[in-house]
Amino acid sequence: MDPNTAREKATGHPLRRALLDRLGGEERTLGEIGSDGLPDDPSISAVAYHLTVLQRADLVACVGGVYSLA
Repeated sequence: MDPNTAREKATGHPLRRALLDRLGGEERTLGEIGSDGLPDDPSISAVAYHLTVLQRADLVACVGGVYSLA
């Protein structure tokens, strides 16, 4: 898949857009991201799944369990 298409698909979901907004310029752990009052109060496993989608689209990086914008 073309990288631009992957990014468009990744940002097409409202929770993923909220995760990108939540990360902003900060580094956060999964627990910090998941406890921030996201839309529809997703489970930690749902947050992890959506972060993985964002990682595969090269929008989010994770080093040592700490997430940040790529």
